[in-house]
Amino acid sequence: MMSLLLVVAAVLTSLAQQEASPPAPSVAEAARAARERQKPTNAKHVLTDEDLGGSRETGGSGSLASEAEARSQLEKDPSVPAKPTVADLKQRIHDFSAASGGGQPTQDFRHGGLYQAFEYKNVDFPGKKEWEEEMTTALTNLQAESGLAAPRLQAILDENQEALSRGDPSASQRVRKQMIDALVPNVRWQMRFQQLWQEGQARGKAYLSNSAAASNDYRQSQGKRAGTIIGYTLIALNDKEEQFKKAHGSYTCDLTEFNFFIVNQSNLKSADVGWQTKMGKVHELGYQILMQGCDGSHYTAMAAPPAPDGSQGRAFCTSELRGIRIAEDGRSVNCLSKGSDWHGE
Repeated sequence: MMSLLLVVAAVLTSLAQQEASPPAPSVAEAARAARERQKPTNAKHVLTDEDLGGSRETGGSGSLASEAEARSQLEKDPSVPAKPTVADLKQRIHDFSAASGGGQPTQDFRHGGLYQAFEYKNVDFPGKKEWEEEMTTALTNLQAESGLAAPRLQAILDENQEALSRGDPSASQRVRKQMIDALVPNVRWQMRFQQLWQEGQARGKAYLSNSAAASNDYRQSQGKRAGTIIGYTLIALNDKEEQFKKAHGSYTCDLTEFNFFIVNQSNLKSADVGWQTKMGKVHELGYQILMQGCDGSHYTAMAAPPAPDGSQGRAFCTSELRGIRIAEDGRSVNCLSKGSDWHGE
């Protein structure tokens, strides 16, 4: 069941369809990231109607969702069932309590795990500083509203628990309306966070498309972080090859044999999903995995970076006889014979 705590559930689907960009995280992940980097504080701000109606609603590139928009989303959200039960309310209370992190405010969007998940964090697109400030505001208010949602829902439960336990139909209708009323402020900030996240992705991508220098800098920064991803993908490839040989008696040069393309998604296993995720990231980083020398008993896998000069990442390679090796100059041709062993750095 989809929870209201998934800040960008709708965004994940749209981004997956539009481009291979990292998914935006859930509120629970946001709260955990915030707790890890925040300093103790005695001050605790409680949001008021004035806060929601003041200048904080409006940013340079958008505004806080209206109550009507939030209600419309809640009406369609399966975490607010048509006939809420005591168990439903208790689950929502637990979720929001976990997401709020004790109600302490996020210090800075740029210093947490959420920022690391943002694909264009190394791209200085115009207005990025202001965008980061708006993200901090949205995340802080989203976390604060998650803290306020739990006691609101607890009050609804206390008031209606006996009637809900009896299965009173009128109580279910009343509780659903009360739940929506209680969650509107939270969802307004969820929607604002979604809007800003999508906007940042679009602005970062557009800036790279229109600036050759920025695009080159971005590719270089991508190359620096690609090493771990590519290295561990080749480790997974070795495991897949051994599994394939055990099942079929020989190695394969066709990576689609590793269930990369599966027509019936219901047949996916966790290992298949993990492999598809790794391959998607390889393509996103601009690398190509080339299979060579496959004769049933042998194979060589070469992971070539976007540029063959080392400026956008090292070349990686492996075979059935060797571990993972790297070529610092980015050339995959002599990676096995002249490269050095990779130790996970």
